[in-house]
Amino acid sequence: MSMGGSVSCVQVITRNKVKQICPSLTAALFSELKKYKVSFEDFAMFISNNAELTLEHIQDEDEKDRIQGMLVDLWANLQSSFYKRSKGLTLELGYHNSLEDGDPDYDQVDGAFFHVGKMYQLTSAGKEFIRSVKTRHFVRQRCGVIFFTPKDSLPRSFLGQASTINQG
Repeated sequence: MSMGGSVSCVQVITRNKVKQICPSLTAALFSELKKYKVSFEDFAMFISNNAELTLEHIQDEDEKDRIQGMLVDLWANLQSSFYKRSKGLTLELGYHNSLEDGDPDYDQVDGAFFHVGKMYQLTSAGKEFIRSVKTRHFVRQRCGVIFFTPKDSLPRSFLGQASTINQG
């Protein structure tokens, strides 16, 4: 069995820009996170990855449920307000650990981040082909090395073509 991978792509928006678009709701969310000692990273994992939101300092289970519900409601209100104020963009939370789930040398996101949806609109030509064209992702696990050799060292059938050595 091989390890899988996929290219992921998100349209990231800064926390400051979100705060600029929805100042009171962004401030309220971060104030409540701070009040209940929940990091932005933990909240993003809770929302985007269905991770458990640990509130270790609170013993009462009903109180934990109430706080989680209140934070989810604040997040939903922020999303709704952002949608209206941005004229149709969706606001999402994401979390990516580049050390555990990616590659810190190449990943352009690490930790918690806001990202937006509905940034792109199909052209009229794209709309015609929407049912025929599908987006697919892949990661190349084995790459070849392409090299060129002088013409006189290659057999006639290879003249002018590249040779490839498969590595992997």
